[in-house]
Amino acid sequence: MKDWKRIGVFALAVAAVTLIDHGSKLIATAGLADGVRYSYLADTLRLEAAYNTGAILGLGSQLPNALRSWVMPAVTVVVLLWVSAMLIRETKMDPAFIGLSLVWGGGFSNLMDRLAYGKVFDFFTLGVGTLRTGISNLADVAIMAGIPLILIGWLWSSAAREQSATVIE
Repeated sequence: MKDWKRIGVFALAVAAVTLIDHGSKLIATAGLADGVRYSYLADTLRLEAAYNTGAILGLGSQLPNALRSWVMPAVTVVVLLWVSAMLIRETKMDPAFIGLSLVWGGGFSNLMDRLAYGKVFDFFTLGVGTLRTGISNLADVAIMAGIPLILIGWLWSSAAREQSATVIE
């Protein structure tokens, strides 16, 4: 029964990330088609259309198109397989499991874009003054939210193992 619960949480996280990401991209594509940058909340949030042919922060976008068209999806699949192995290794429903599920969902959603269009649609940045994030989408947000959850879960797990080892001694 416990495995079904984990599978359900994983499936829900992936479905939610994918649906919310693609829904927001549809809305943003329609609203940002004119190429204008919109600024909100005293320029803390900027909306503008950008297509990323590379990985995070455009890494790999300088590769020749023929090479990039298969390297980027292949790298994403390898990362998803690695995250899948980490998910299988996680035995508890803890922050690390939730974080890995979010990372998997964000990677999968961006992979769908790469396979369908050969690029990923990004549409917002956050920042204050000249300190800004790279241009992103909501799949990227899921990935970035998942990473600290993974670290928190692993730290808690490590602390619990150390505490139980101390009690046993």
